[in-house]
Amino acid sequence: MRKTIFSLLLATASPFMLWAQGIKFEEGTFTEALAKAKKENKIVFVDVYTTWCGPCKKMAKEFFPTKEAGDKYNTAFVNYKIDAEKGEGIQVAQKYNVSGYPTSLYLKPDGSVVYTSMGISDLNGFLQNADVAIEENKDPHNWDWYAVSFKKGSETKDFLTQYLQKAKRLGKENDAALDKYVTKYVNAKNPADKDLVYLADNIQTVDNKAYVLLSDHTDKINALKSKEVPDFFNNFTSTLLVPTAEKLGKEGAIARFDATVRPIVERSSKTPDADMMFYREYFYRTKGDKAAMQKFSMEKGQFLSNRTAEAYANDDEVKKGETIASMKNQMIAANVPAEQQQAQIARVLEQNPMINNMVSFNAANDLNELAWNIYESKNQVQYKTALQWSKRSVDLIGTSNPSMRAACMDTYAHLLFANGDKEEAIKQETAAIELLKAAEVTDGIDEMEEVLNNMKAGKL
Repeated sequence: MRKTIFSLLLATASPFMLWAQGIKFEEGTFTEALAKAKKENKIVFVDVYTTWCGPCKKMAKEFFPTKEAGDKYNTAFVNYKIDAEKGEGIQVAQKYNVSGYPTSLYLKPDGSVVYTSMGISDLNGFLQNADVAIEENKDPHNWDWYAVSFKKGSETKDFLTQYLQKAKRLGKENDAALDKYVTKYVNAKNPADKDLVYLADNIQTVDNKAYVLLSDHTDKINALKSKEVPDFFNNFTSTLLVPTAEKLGKEGAIARFDATVRPIVERSSKTPDADMMFYREYFYRTKGDKAAMQKFSMEKGQFLSNRTAEAYANDDEVKKGETIASMKNQMIAANVPAEQQQAQIARVLEQNPMINNMVSFNAANDLNELAWNIYESKNQVQYKTALQWSKRSVDLIGTSNPSMRAACMDTYAHLLFANGDKEEAIKQETAAIELLKAAEVTDGIDEMEEVLNNMKAGKL
């Protein structure tokens, strides 16, 4: 049975989505799609997929049919779908070095690349990819030209403005350019409104002079951005911390990470301990040091396992409140009438009951995965620790999702058996199977029944 339970994604909790005529895809060959784009002076959007790719199916089912996607993609692009493992799709995937699915290619009519995106986030991310491609198509220079020019000392205001905007579009690091821009072109003591807005629109981490300047003028930037998001600066800051952790992780700068991120988290978060653990994980994953990541995983497991029920209950309530506030902000931005907002929030909570225990759910997910990794590694020295973590995951997972609870129970049963408690292992595996059957879930039952039979026979 799959041992990883995916963390609850807030993007799936969008309170509304419009469905209507979606993206219209061309039926001919790839070459014909390029020819049509040349005739209509458009970019070609190519959805490179495979038949076995789950995220590809999600994108086709949930993104392509929406009115928002249809309005944007049908207007700006000639749209084409191609299976990377069949026919000319094989050559297309090879030509454009496709290494994962889905991959979205945005091409000029001559076949040259405007922009490429791999994987999926949510509908807004998919629409933003279109915006990036449209803007990139207007720029005669690629990123390498900007990077080389900056390295050679180009620092006029026009150049830095274009550099920062392109870096933001493409997700390229721009802290050094921000520092240069602030130093040369912004009055730090009394910054102009347009400068504060520009910096807020183009910053990507907190590791630069622009963030320091914005934090020194929090009230001013909040007032300037109040129509976008209430309490703009705190919400804005929260979006910068993962990219900051990843940047400093690449540099291996743990001391600077703690000095930079921890004060911000402790000042702005209502759940600082859990949030710091979250950002530290991004740091170590990006750092790429296997030994350091393993050490962190053990620290994380102990932290999650040892937290009290009261701490989890508090954090669950805080995150639920923040999620509801985020949904309200989305609806305000979309001009949803006030009298409709509460009903839509209630529907989202009913459809996504895990929002009620989000922190506990994610902790259970992590503990389950950590415990199963120890079991699979056959590291018997750590079996008792893994058993403790697995038991805690069962306690935390709740009952709103039978499949996920059964997965945690299955891991727990394996570790009970590995620690010599055959009777309790059989009891837990049996209960997991009965839980799935009661919920009329068939996925995973055959495998779990095979595990149960092996347990009864005295071997796994």
